[in-house]
Amino acid sequence: MYRTVEARQSVVDAAGLGAGPGWRASRLLAAMIPLLLGAAICWPGRAHAADPVPAIEEDAFSFRGFGTLGAARSSNGDAHILRSIRQPEGIGDEWSAKQDSLLGVQAQYRFNHQVDALVQAASYYREDGSFRPDVTAAFVKFDLDPRFSVRLGRVGLDLLMLADTRMVGYSYIPIRPASESYNVPLNYLDGASARWRVPLGEGVMSVEGTAGIAREDLPHYDFSGSKGVKGSIDYQVGAWQFRYFHARARLAHENDTLTPLRDGLAMTPARRLADKLKVEGTTSTYESLGVGYDNGDWQLQMVFDAMRYENPTLPDGSAFHCLVGRRVGNVTPYAGYSRARIDPKKLATGLPALPWYQPLDAGLARAMAVSGTRMDSETFTLGTRWDFRRNMALKAQVDFVRGGKSLSMLVEDTDPDWNGRTTMVSLSLDFVF
Repeated sequence: MYRTVEARQSVVDAAGLGAGPGWRASRLLAAMIPLLLGAAICWPGRAHAADPVPAIEEDAFSFRGFGTLGAARSSNGDAHILRSIRQPEGIGDEWSAKQDSLLGVQAQYRFNHQVDALVQAASYYREDGSFRPDVTAAFVKFDLDPRFSVRLGRVGLDLLMLADTRMVGYSYIPIRPASESYNVPLNYLDGASARWRVPLGEGVMSVEGTAGIAREDLPHYDFSGSKGVKGSIDYQVGAWQFRYFHARARLAHENDTLTPLRDGLAMTPARRLADKLKVEGTTSTYESLGVGYDNGDWQLQMVFDAMRYENPTLPDGSAFHCLVGRRVGNVTPYAGYSRARIDPKKLATGLPALPWYQPLDAGLARAMAVSGTRMDSETFTLGTRWDFRRNMALKAQVDFVRGGKSLSMLVEDTDPDWNGRTTMVSLSLDFVF
C-alpha cells in the first residue's frame, strides 16, 4: 500500500534490514568500516581485466531522512503503557511526545554497480531517558550476484510484515507496531548478513541470515556483548507475503538483582539451583510466522510469535497480532487486535522449612513473581491514516488495553490497585524526505 511511494521506498530499501538503537559503535565496527570502504573502492565486481570500469553515476551519493512527531496519553494513571521495553518510561495519563517521536537521517554512497555503503543515525527516546543520537546502521553491501548480496558492519533485524523497519513510521499503517508481537529488544547486530533471492513458481523466495554482536541496553539489563543470530525465509507472490523468522541471542551479562539470591543459595544444599539462576551464557529465542496481503487498496496481516528463555526467572511467552486497513483515496481507516500470553514457570528451593532458609524462599518467590504468574493481555486498536501530502501522513489511533496486574513486560510503574484496563489516544505526523 505505502510501499509504492517513491520517497518512502528509497528510504526503506536503502536501509535494507532496518534500524535500531545504540549510538556507541563498537571498536571492532569502527576499525572494520575503513577497511571495508577501501575494499569497496577496489572491488572489481564481475568485470574482467580487459573490461572497462563502469562509470559511477552522478547521483552515486544520496541523503535521505525520516521522522515521527507523536503524542499519546492513557485514561488510567495507575500504569504506564510501554511502546518498547527499551524505554524507561511508558505512556501515562498526561500527554507525552517522548515515546513515539524520532528523527533519522541516512547517507548512502554507491561505489559501482556491485558495492555501496550506508550510514544511518537516529534520535529517539533511549533506555537512559535521553534522545542521544544513535548509529542504527553502518555497513558496506556487496551485490556479488543479482540473486546474492552480503552486508558487513552494523545491520538490522527486520521484523515487520509489509514493511522493512520499525523506525520509519511512514512505512506502515498504524502509529506503532503492536508491542505484544514486536517487543524484541535487539534491533541490530555488529557483524554480517547475507541474502539470497530466487524465483520460485510465480513468486520470489528470499532466504536471509545474520550473525553478530549486540550493542544495545535495556533500562535494567545490558545486552551489549551478547551474541545473536537470525534467519528468515520470505516468499512473495502477487499481493501476498509469507514469512518465517527465527532469532537467538546468547546473553553476555548477569542480572545483578539475582546475585544476592544466588550467593545465598550457593551456601546451602540448593547450590545447583544457584547455577540455574545464572543469566550469563543462557539463550533467548524469538520465532515468528506471518502472512500479509497488500493490493494497494486493502492491507491485511496476521502474525504469530513465540519467545523462549533458558533462564527460569525469565517468562516464556506467545503473541498474536492481526491488522486490516482499507485505503479510500488518501485516507486509510484500520482496525487491529493483538494478544500476549505468558506461560507460568515454577521453581522452588527445595530447602527444609527452617527459619534461616525463609529469606531464600521469599527471595526466590519474588524472582519468580513474573514467570510464575499467568498473564493474558489484549489490545483492540482503531485508527485512521491520512496521506494529506506527498511523503507525509497524519495518524490518529485509539488502543483499548485489557490485561492483568502482571502485565510487567508491557507496562511499568504499576499501581497495586490497577484493574488491568486503560485506553490510549495517540496522534502522529510521519514523514520521509
